[in-house]
Amino acid sequence: MEVDNEDVEKPQEKADGEEEMSIEDEYKMWKENSSLMYKYVSQTALTWPSLSIQWLPSIEINKENETIKTQLIIGSDTSGSEDDFLKIASKELPLSIIDDKLKNETTSGFKINKRFKHKTEINRARYMPQNPQIIATISGSGNSYIYVNSAKKSKNRKCILSLKYHKKNGFGLSWNPNDEGKLLTSADDSKICLWDINSKNISVELNNTPTSLQPSNVLNDHTDIVNDVKWHNFNENLFGSVSDDKNLFIYDVRTLSTGPVLKKTNAHHNDGINSLSFSNFSTNLLATGSLDSTIGLFDLRNIETKLHLMVGHKNAITSLEWSPHQDGFLASGSEDRRVIIWDISKIGEEQNQDDADDGAPELFMMHAGHTALVTDISWHPDKRLKWLLASTANDNIIQLWKVKNKISDPVDGIETTLPDSFFE
Repeated sequence: MEVDNEDVEKPQEKADGEEEMSIEDEYKMWKENSSLMYKYVSQTALTWPSLSIQWLPSIEINKENETIKTQLIIGSDTSGSEDDFLKIASKELPLSIIDDKLKNETTSGFKINKRFKHKTEINRARYMPQNPQIIATISGSGNSYIYVNSAKKSKNRKCILSLKYHKKNGFGLSWNPNDEGKLLTSADDSKICLWDINSKNISVELNNTPTSLQPSNVLNDHTDIVNDVKWHNFNENLFGSVSDDKNLFIYDVRTLSTGPVLKKTNAHHNDGINSLSFSNFSTNLLATGSLDSTIGLFDLRNIETKLHLMVGHKNAITSLEWSPHQDGFLASGSEDRRVIIWDISKIGEEQNQDDADDGAPELFMMHAGHTALVTDISWHPDKRLKWLLASTANDNIIQLWKVKNKISDPVDGIETTLPDSFFE
């Protein structure tokens, strides 16, 4: 396992000595057994935690040096002690990460290539799918900002648009993958905002003082914190939202004035909902992650009846993301310091007692390398790196990891689809 420790502040130990020792022992056990589970693991300690992480889609393969250069979007949360920055980081990975060839390779450390000054902490940062150079953030103040990650070298790196409407802390942030320039945000003020950055000329704004943009629509249907909001992956008109008011709402941009087109009240019994994610393969499948540690699967054609409830985490779900490459694989991050990869095609399979003791049949793999709550996760979008994930935790640690080939081989390279019976 690679460890980068440049400019690192060691996280403070917790007051509860017994609990801290237990976490330390768990980490040691994970580290000792990591060679059995991972093709690759890299750990980087930052000076300040990054609440957000996302792979950028482009990679550079250097066959001479046998490396792959990858890039990530991260942020900072200094709690006001220092300036906060949106950051573009890079990491060189061994070329053998793509196949089974084992070599003694050296790769460069985790590097920060660009920094963009940001007002307050960055809760989430996401690139626009149609143009990855354009990056949106949402902050602790509720404000969102648009940046251009230009290839040109410039000392004047700043936001080009300020999206100001929310009055409280915000985490919900989603670009429309089918309608360029359309952005969703949500915040603790119980509101959802729709933005259209196409109304501004970004090429012009890049060389001028940042301008403000007003939302094209504001929705007030939730009665508590709106923790997450996501566009549908196939229908440019649909999006969903989840809230501490325990509700899952589905909206259609063509009928916003009449409220959500679908509602699931008390989607996770009596607990709030932190996250949601629409499938990258099925037009009707979505997942929700709750404060009660469970993950719900829903079918848009019958949202009132939950398809399945997945149990494996021990604390609140913080993030959900379906694999962009393999149908039915879902990653979840949690306050229990774990990332779980689920294979929902295994739901309902018979187990012997030993396997059942290890977890539900759909629990494909548990990543236990973090020692603090996991705040965000990201699958690499390039299919050649389809089992490579990034995760970030509240103790300043970022981990990049790839499941070992012998674990992923049963589905590796196979185009799988969920059977129709799953939705019955």
